[in-house]
Amino acid sequence: MEHNQGVSRLEVQPPDGQRFKLGARTATHPEWEAIRRQVEGFAKRLYRHFPRPFTDPHATATKEKVIHWIRAALPPHPGRPRKPTVTLAYQLRRKGVPWPDIYPQCIVNFAAHKWVERRQEIRRLRNAYRGRRRLARSRRRKKSLFVCHAEKN
Repeated sequence: MEHNQGVSRLEVQPPDGQRFKLGARTATHPEWEAIRRQVEGFAKRLYRHFPRPFTDPHATATKEKVIHWIRAALPPHPGRPRKPTVTLAYQLRRKGVPWPDIYPQCIVNFAAHKWVERRQEIRRLRNAYRGRRRLARSRRRKKSLFVCHAEKN
């Protein structure tokens, strides 16, 4: 890749004149420009309606919270969508319901399964639950590291 005048090392000038950043997430989706414009418009409207939270000393925390709400409102990332049975198990465990009471609610035809199949389904459900908990824990850690780092600066 050659270095063109006026284009940084991290960007390349495609033939149609649009710039795309290079890296793990190369901007090649045809609708990204329209999405970017919509996001910029949303940000301007948000600032116009609520200027105070974005101008106070804790504006970074406000921006992070807005980003969190936007991510929560959008569907999960591409790949496997969340399984409703794991979500139900997660919610029931947080309420303190013991595992033996959760299995019949989250595993289809739990009583009809043979013992070996039942154990296999239990193991799958608990592994998926454990993975969901680990993911939530790692996200909380990353968030707390960010907050600690932001407070130091």
